Amino acid sequence: MMFFKELWELNPLKLFFDTTQALPGISSNSKIIIFLANVSPLLHQKISKKRSYISELRVGSHKEKLILEGEVNPNAYLLARILKIRRIHFKARLKIVSIEQNIVRFQFISYSLDNTRKKKWDILRIISRFDPIHKKKILKTIVDGFPEVLRLTPIVGEVLFNLNYFLNQVPSLAGKIQVVNADLHNDRVVFHARSNVILKPLMDMLGPQYVKVTYRESGKYY
Repeated sequence: MMFFKELWELNPLKLFFDTTQALPGISSNSKIIIFLANVSPLLHQKISKKRSYISELRVGSHKEKLILEGEVNPNAYLLARILKIRRIHFKARLKIVSIEQNIVRFQFISYSLDNTRKKKWDILRIISRFDPIHKKKILKTIVDGFPEVLRLTPIVGEVLFNLNYFLNQVPSLAGKIQVVNADLHNDRVVFHARSNVILKPLMDMLGPQYVKVTYRESGKYY
């Protein structure tokens, strides 16, 4: 039995079955809510300055999935030039696999490209299912736009999101917050955290339009 347990621990496929359940013995006493609808324009602005390849980027969440969506420059995609496609729409869904030491591990679960002018029989949509090169290029472009926060791993389609980068911007919070788990829904990311310090400085630094902090008292958050 020990052999099979060790084999499972080494198996990358387990990423698709793991969840972000709370760490054993640890309960959260605060929530950090990130409003993706307001963060999205900032992400687009930052990436478009560095990478003209991605002409538009939106980020949201729905049913426990992070959604990356936008448009790319067709000139960078050989098939689009052959088919004379002017605009390519991409959409990707990622799930949270785990959270360790305030680093969130995401994994791609779906990805598609399509021609914005085609509603039926879109050959681009069909071929994109078997196009790992273009998928990797879009992912790398996004990650390269935030090297201090995002990082790829040797596992294909996996991205690490470093929350410590933001927490360390406020000296009074550095090393004093432990993120237990996270929820993704309604264009929000909700991090459940354990902390013995007041998290209001984080909201003051980033702005209430982007981050909201609530605290739990008597089983309820306020």
